[in-house]
Amino acid sequence: MNIACRLTATIPEDLPGSRFAQLHRSTCLKCQAEEARQRALLRELAALRSEHLVAPPMVHARVMARLGRQDEQARLSRSGWRVVGGSIAATAIGAAAVFGGMARRRARVSG
Repeated sequence: MNIACRLTATIPEDLPGSRFAQLHRSTCLKCQAEEARQRALLRELAALRSEHLVAPPMVHARVMARLGRQDEQARLSRSGWRVVGGSIAATAIGAAAVFGGMARRRARVSG
């Protein structure tokens, strides 16, 4: 593919000023072949949309087991962060009480 092919492949057909791209596509055999491949691929994907596949029982069980473990790990992680957050809050309250008490003592001593 040359530079014109690459550029015209990125320009949507409904974009104003895309006449150059349309002209190129109409004369370039490589671009026409690429468009045909894309249309065929889109048709195949559309046909797969209605197709339903069932996973083998062992695959289904393994996926569900892993999802369950991830859910449990997320729950543990959230509870761990709650403990950390509570510890930080308790430390901040304790520090505020200590500094507040020190400030009151200074005020009494100097006043």
